Amino acid sequence: RLSLFTSSSPSGHQEGSHLQVVGGLNLLSHSSIFKAMTKSSPQVFVNLNFNHSIDEAKEFFNETGILIITRGELFSGYANLLFEIYGSDIIIPEGIDSIGEHAFDGLPITSIKFPDSVEYIGEFAFRNTKLTEVDLSSVTGIDEYAFTETPITSVKLSPNLYDLGPGAFSDTELQSVIASSTPAPRTNQYYPPEYYVDEAFDKDTVVILDGIVTRDTAEQLLDQSGTTVFIPEGVVSIDATAFAGMSVEKIILPDSLKTIGHSAFAGSQISEVVIPDSVADIGEGAFAGTPLVSVDLGEGVRSIGDYAFAGTQITNIQLPDSLKNIGEGALTGTSLENVEVPQTGIEVGVNAFPEPALPDPVFEFYEPMMMVNSEPIQVERVMEAFDPLTNPNPVLQSTVFETIEPYDFGISDNAETVIEPIDELREFLKDLSSQSSEENLQADLVNSMTAPSEVFA
Repeated sequence: RLSLFTSSSPSGHQEGSHLQVVGGLNLLSHSSIFKAMTKSSPQVFVNLNFNHSIDEAKEFFNETGILIITRGELFSGYANLLFEIYGSDIIIPEGIDSIGEHAFDGLPITSIKFPDSVEYIGEFAFRNTKLTEVDLSSVTGIDEYAFTETPITSVKLSPNLYDLGPGAFSDTELQSVIASSTPAPRTNQYYPPEYYVDEAFDKDTVVILDGIVTRDTAEQLLDQSGTTVFIPEGVVSIDATAFAGMSVEKIILPDSLKTIGHSAFAGSQISEVVIPDSVADIGEGAFAGTPLVSVDLGEGVRSIGDYAFAGTQITNIQLPDSLKNIGEGALTGTSLENVEVPQTGIEVGVNAFPEPALPDPVFEFYEPMMMVNSEPIQVERVMEAFDPLTNPNPVLQSTVFETIEPYDFGISDNAETVIEPIDELREFLKDLSSQSSEENLQADLVNSMTAPSEVFA
């Protein structure tokens, strides 16, 4: 088995950049073997201990199909060799810490993959390439005009970015970008941050600072896309009143979103919305007064603010199991017909739901009677609550115990009462219900008309 290593002295110190194979054979003398081995899968290595020139590296690559990069900065000579190896889809090898100025300038590359080791990109490094998207989440410094004159439509910037040069993304097709409002702290105090977030992008690129959609950025997004607005991935919050009263009809929310501020879409023209699972809080009046007919609440929503959906046209809604609180009047003024309530307990505000078209919820109490003129006793009271609007089944069932003092109901000392078992009282109430059937009531009505002098007991 062949393996690469560098020649070294007996003490272990590097003596040179001459590559050998096991057995001491010169690698170049067997270049045809290595070229055949690497033809289908070129090998690229970074070794800062080597000191050969770019011409020697190119000769070595031509002979073996192996590229050895000897510097942490990737400049244009090596960039051209990478283009020769990979074509338009470039892979930067691990160990490269910066891309030099003009490195890929003018090369027709369409994609590039950076390792985490890359921290800095020099000026004009990717000018006039064919890149359409780029992930710079590990890069902390981007020099001026680094990506100018490219058809980029998507870029991911690092929250730790401390250098952002003017024109870095000028003359691109970038519609929106998430960027920090201030530079990250720089460890090297001798070189203060150069952060030109206001000058780095084209005027028509919507720059969303700190991942928060404000009213200003909302207006820009609406002007850019019309009545359907796509909130870009990376946005974490929609600010208070951001889209309030605007003509937006449809909103696409990203999976990165965490909060929707109060009155964020109030009075807009939104008719449907899907709240992603990432959202935890929906603010007060967030969608109030909209023509909203459909809402899909994600399985992460914990709080729905006061009047959040008040005055909308929602008829059905399913509350997620994650929900802990629904505010006052949250769904008041809607045409709500059906609510699916989670099994876990939630705190419900006053008038959270609209007045039901059916009768008010029925509460049935089963109370045993008590002995009077005796010592205080503890009795059991069972309460079952039914809500005919939202759930035909009991939504609350509990047994409570309370101590009742004598004469609570003003019964005379001579009154004789009997404590009835709860099960017997249930049967008694059923009997009363059957006796008050519709047929009996109609018969009583006829009798009362034929015998007006008769008084019902």
